[in-house]
Amino acid sequence: MGLSASAPIDVEALAARLQIAVVPLSSFAERLPQQVEQLITRDVSAFSASLLYVGGAKAILVNDGHSRPRRNSNVAHELAHALLAHPPQPFDHAKGRTYDQGVEAEANGLAGHILVPNAAALHIVRSGTEDAACDRYGVSRKMLEWRLDVSGARIRHQRWQGRGRA
Repeated sequence: MGLSASAPIDVEALAARLQIAVVPLSSFAERLPQQVEQLITRDVSAFSASLLYVGGAKAILVNDGHSRPRRNSNVAHELAHALLAHPPQPFDHAKGRTYDQGVEAEANGLAGHILVPNAAALHIVRSGTEDAACDRYGVSRKMLEWRLDVSGARIRHQRWQGRGRA
């Protein structure tokens, strides 16, 4: 996409580049007004996003009632499933949705890398821009903190400072 290693990424632009449509839940409001209203405003935590396989194409249905950081995280998570070629998970009408914890952990990890790559995490710590980074990268503080920790950015920065390069 022509971005530097520490640049923020627009997950919807990445989806478009991968030929995966991102469809907001609200686009169904005219046909299913009560259901969409329920999921977007009343029970907003009931549905976040889903990667749908439609024929040979893929689409991500995303709850646009969520905050920008949550939507970005949801879309990145579903993109990660696509990039990792995870097979669709069956829906059991009697039991509800089934989850493979290993597959979900892989998608969570890659989603974090998509949103805040290791180079970006290190740049954020070294430049002291943690407070502004959530807005710049479109992530929640919880996601940012997690990425700064798991990327090793803080430890790498401390070592770098310890060598007199501050």
